[in-house]
Amino acid sequence: MRRVPRPALAILWLAALLPACTSTQLVRGEGDAIAAIRALPENARPRIAVLPVLDHTPLYGARSLDLNLVLVNLRRPEAEQLSKLQFTGSVRDMLVTELFSSKGFIVLEREGLPELVAEQAFADGGRFDPATVVKPGELEGAQYLVAAAITAFDTGSEGGAIPIPIPGVISSDVAALGVLNLGFKKGYVAMDVRVLDARTGRVLHSGAVEGSNTKLGVDLAAIAAARGIGITQVPNLIRVFKNTPVEQALQKMSIAAVAEIAASFQRPAAAP
Repeated sequence: MRRVPRPALAILWLAALLPACTSTQLVRGEGDAIAAIRALPENARPRIAVLPVLDHTPLYGARSLDLNLVLVNLRRPEAEQLSKLQFTGSVRDMLVTELFSSKGFIVLEREGLPELVAEQAFADGGRFDPATVVKPGELEGAQYLVAAAITAFDTGSEGGAIPIPIPGVISSDVAALGVLNLGFKKGYVAMDVRVLDARTGRVLHSGAVEGSNTKLGVDLAAIAAARGIGITQVPNLIRVFKNTPVEQALQKMSIAAVAEIAASFQRPAAAP
């Protein structure tokens, strides 16, 4: 193992103080609800699909998705402008990834369903070896649907920041410490989550989750990686938030959403 440079040691010491400045901790896949679902046989776990995420934030104000995207886009070239559809689609992708990573659900993809159906129809045309094609009608159906809507989003753009990369080696597995953001910057996202019965459309559970990350002075954005915690990274479409409190707020919100969904299956209303 290579020795940790002195500047890196100082940064690690500083990082140890950061949890006191953060509103929540990054904890994935813990809790009685998720443990109970994991204990089920794999074919008995809930089959679940995530619907497109909606924007229910205020039209105006500090927590408006539209306004915050305008502020973000002011600093970006026209060809790299971030749209609302890209953002909400990325939040859905994070939810799908977190549900799958929890190892408690059978997660069904619906985003690429038209392509799957088209492939089955094409393969059924008699031009392929019957032993290698998937027969039509064998796609799995979802028992439950997750309907989510973002209700608040704040990038803290008015605070500004200066990203400074910090090179260094922690161990053979972690090649860099991350990025220091000097100044004041925050991230906040809130979301309503509903679990629906896919057969009847009945709402089985409704709850609210949030993720926030506010730090004053120094923000070591990659501390989760340095600690070996597996966290879903933001999709490429919203990499503008990489290594910022906004990314960590989205991560915390996704983790909280999966915990909320898992807890809903411990209540009688969500029983199959």
